[in-house]
Amino acid sequence: KAIARKKKKQAEKKAEEAAANAKKGGKAEVKDDDPDGEKLLARDALEEAKKYVATLVKNAPMHFSTWIFQYDVATRRQKYLMALQALFKAKAIDPGNYQLFSRIVDFSFRILPKVTNESPAGKVILSEAASLLRELSLREFLSEARANVQNNPLTDLPTRVAVAEALITANIEPVESASQLILDGGMNGRQVTIDSCRDTLTFFVKLGEDALPVKKLWLAQVKERFPLAIQLE
Repeated sequence: KAIARKKKKQAEKKAEEAAANAKKGGKAEVKDDDPDGEKLLARDALEEAKKYVATLVKNAPMHFSTWIFQYDVATRRQKYLMALQALFKAKAIDPGNYQLFSRIVDFSFRILPKVTNESPAGKVILSEAASLLRELSLREFLSEARANVQNNPLTDLPTRVAVAEALITANIEPVESASQLILDGGMNGRQVTIDSCRDTLTFFVKLGEDALPVKKLWLAQVKERFPLAIQLE
């Protein structure tokens, strides 16, 4: 009987505490079993990224960024057919997006040379990838993109940077020549913001010493456009 009374008393106390918390709108305290993030750091980053992207694919398949993330993770996992499928999905949503353009070039220049027709997946990749470039060679595809930028003064700044970067990465044009797509008219196009200008500066910095002259020219243009801007570099 004494034990029963003790258990009843404990149950009543817990019920009172629960009622009090509910009345105050309080929530039960959740204990963080990894306050320093050590367990999180111990996990495989690529595996965690895979799970995250799988959630996006399931719940947000109509979002362009979902397929860009899918491509980035799939290429790191060397799942090249999945990466190619992600590009087609992204293209169906926003075919003119500069992020898609950059990844099409990346796939054609960096990934395709690794693919052989020795496997069924490889055969599919090699047969379907050409349509991403509209049956053009990579050089022709990039030359056309360059001409489109030159012929449209309103081409947005991120696209100008993407095309310039692709021309340099694919060894089609040197830094100075490709950078003219940015320097000549870049400030007159769309999406010219402090952030996009900083991103462009970061691009020039990434190119190293070869880009120092064009970086200085671009920085001067940015300061003229945004005279009150600070910490541009």
